[in-house]
Amino acid sequence: MIDLIRFGKMVRNARRMRTPRISQVELADQVGVTQSFVSDLENGRIRLGPRDPEVLDKISDLLGISFEDAGPDTTPLDPTRPTAHGTRVDEDEVFAYMPPSPHPKKFQEKIRNGRFVVTMEIHPPKGVGLKRFQREAVDLKRYADAVNVTDNQRALLKLSPIASARVLLELGIEPICQIACRDRNRLSLQADVMSAYVLGIRNFFFIMGDPPEIGDHPDAQPVFDLHSVQMLEVAGKLRSGYDMMGHRLNKAPRELFLGSACNPFPPDIAVEISKIKAKLRGGAEFFQTQPVYDVKGYKDFLKLVKPLGTKIVAGYIPILDQRTLELIESIPGIGLPKKIRDRLEKTSDIEREGMAIARDTVLELSEVAEGVHLMNIARVKPSLMLMKQVRDRLPV
Repeated sequence: MIDLIRFGKMVRNARRMRTPRISQVELADQVGVTQSFVSDLENGRIRLGPRDPEVLDKISDLLGISFEDAGPDTTPLDPTRPTAHGTRVDEDEVFAYMPPSPHPKKFQEKIRNGRFVVTMEIHPPKGVGLKRFQREAVDLKRYADAVNVTDNQRALLKLSPIASARVLLELGIEPICQIACRDRNRLSLQADVMSAYVLGIRNFFFIMGDPPEIGDHPDAQPVFDLHSVQMLEVAGKLRSGYDMMGHRLNKAPRELFLGSACNPFPPDIAVEISKIKAKLRGGAEFFQTQPVYDVKGYKDFLKLVKPLGTKIVAGYIPILDQRTLELIESIPGIGLPKKIRDRLEKTSDIEREGMAIARDTVLELSEVAEGVHLMNIARVKPSLMLMKQVRDRLPV
């Protein structure tokens, strides 16, 4: 099914930009429908009937647009809404005649072909207001091959990552939907993956999730029914057409693309390598790391894990203020080299010094990593500032 609201807007914009401009009446005459149909289409008040895909084809050819660019539609069906031919259709007819829409796979293809990727992170809003979220997402789209949508990061209540990832899709952005095992049992985890898949989401990143006591609902009861390795295995079974208990699905989500986290600076490297091996067996096709500030240490880590066939995207958080510096230093497993800490603590302009460090570090990482993953403490601005400086010097 295509998003007719978006397609209608595309029609209106293309019609008005024609030279000379074409009116609704003229467009209707040329494609063989009524002026009211064109008006309803442009204003999102129409649902397709059995013969209407032919009308869309004619409009697309006439105006030089593609209805596939409009993306998928998830609005509830209303068979009583008008069609081009003034008839009412039932739900089966509507589903039968809705043309399929493509799903973005740029990130998947680049990872699988060994090309350098840039992923960036966005936090869903606390509430249902989407303006800032959409504005930030559009800014990230200029630089990122895909955008991670966090799942109640730091145990703070936010909009669902599934709904947020769907918003990214509607903006033409390939999402990576993070799923935290903290908040769901095995039924809910499987249901959410399948539900997200139906909404067009293909990339999933499974994590355990931060403990609730550090967030804004400290009395919340964590679930942790499955850990991230088990969830990868379960998602792999779903991809094969079976649920966790071996029951057959009526249709398999075969395009699931699975990822998980890894830590280049663990307390016990043998344990970390064992986890990575288990995640690879479970079906992980890519990894994203915690922030990397020690490039030499990261290179040593890669020497140990590259023979396993891993595709690892190095994480980074620009440190442009004192609050971020303090937070980074408080997170276990992040090695902040003394020379970087000293530079940031002694400078009179931490934003300028932090950006210089970020630029040098990311460019150095780009020489050895499969990609870089830019994360944020709050807003996306630091990542955008960094990408403006390094984009033209990163591998393609």
